[in-house]
Amino acid sequence: MSKTERFNVVVHADKKTYQPGVPVPIGTKDGISREDADNIRANFGDWTGGPDAAPSGAPSTADIDDLRVRLDSVTKERDALTADKDRLTAENARLEGEATQLATDNSTLAEHVATLQSQVEKLTAPK
Repeated sequence: MSKTERFNVVVHADKKTYQPGVPVPIGTKDGISREDADNIRANFGDWTGGPDAAPSGAPSTADIDDLRVRLDSVTKERDALTADKDRLTAENARLEGEATQLATDNSTLAEHVATLQSQVEKLTAPK
């Protein structure tokens, strides 16, 4: 075992005070006994790294920064795609309006062609 240990609580040893996380000498005149160390651990648990320590398997600060950069990139891409979708939706509505108008115009032209063909047949029919 190591000759120092860290604890989750303040440890008072002789005339010294050790804050949580500060290595406490074990078995020396400035430290605490092995029994005291075992008692502290039994009552307060093993050293967890303090409130700012990342739990095991948690991402590092660099990982979090990388994720933020990737999130910003994906957010910008999403915004661009949303703008494209809005533009294409508006263009589609315009094209549908034009298609409806063209269908109406085509029907009108077909009626005129039918009328003209009828007149041509009357004019070219044998007398």
